[in-house]
Amino acid sequence: ENVLVLQTISQPTKIGDGKWKVEIFANSLMFQSSDRLGKPIPFNKQILVRVINRQTTLLPNAPLPLHLAVNRLGEAKLEIYNICEIKDKNCSEN
Repeated sequence: ENVLVLQTISQPTKIGDGKWKVEIFANSLMFQSSDRLGKPIPFNKQILVRVINRQTTLLPNAPLPLHLAVNRLGEAKLEIYNICEIKDKNCSEN
């Protein structure tokens, strides 16, 4: 099992028409059966989001929190189109 613990989410930065970048600083805690504290793994990423003309997400019968978050993006007519390492200078070009 793992849990994503967010530390900081930046304000969106416009990178083009209908496109924004958000930087996320977090730790993914990996739990094993005998480890109750979890092993932290840095999760520092650039998340690129763009406007879409339609809602593309459908919820499964038993949605997980991630499904719900993605569905909210779809309702707002936004989609994540790229996730890159925080120091990747070419992220917006991918």
